[in-house]
Amino acid sequence: MIDLNVSRRTFLQASGAFAALGVAGCSTTAEPVLPPVKAEPIVLTTAESEMYGARPEEQFPLPAIPYQKVPPRFRRQWVDNTTGERPGTLVVDTANHFLYLTYEDGKAMRYGVGLGRAGFEWAGRGVIQYKRKWPRWTPPDEMVARRP
Repeated sequence: MIDLNVSRRTFLQASGAFAALGVAGCSTTAEPVLPPVKAEPIVLTTAESEMYGARPEEQFPLPAIPYQKVPPRFRRQWVDNTTGERPGTLVVDTANHFLYLTYEDGKAMRYGVGLGRAGFEWAGRGVIQYKRKWPRWTPPDEMVARRP
């Protein structure tokens, strides 16, 4: 059964683990080719408002996300899993700026993501070595040198 209430917290944990993957390093193979994404109109719902709402009760309180500023195609949404990957896999589609978290029953949660130059240069597969509830990330020296 698919959990339709994936929290922002769960996504942040998964994406933090994915960021750790990029920092930790990995070996590369051929980049998976995903089919083009068709833009579909999205209707705002009360659930979407709640999904991006403030989380003041968390260990590290989170402010509300101004999701209205995000183009509808980049908002978190359920889609068919076109990646061909098994459930629990994170897939980054660099060409379309999407991250997919795959689930059972041929579904995936799709998120819009921003990619830096290094994100476009990277291709292949990697293994997330460890996970943390609140991952930390420090920009590499090269990034600090570009934008102190």
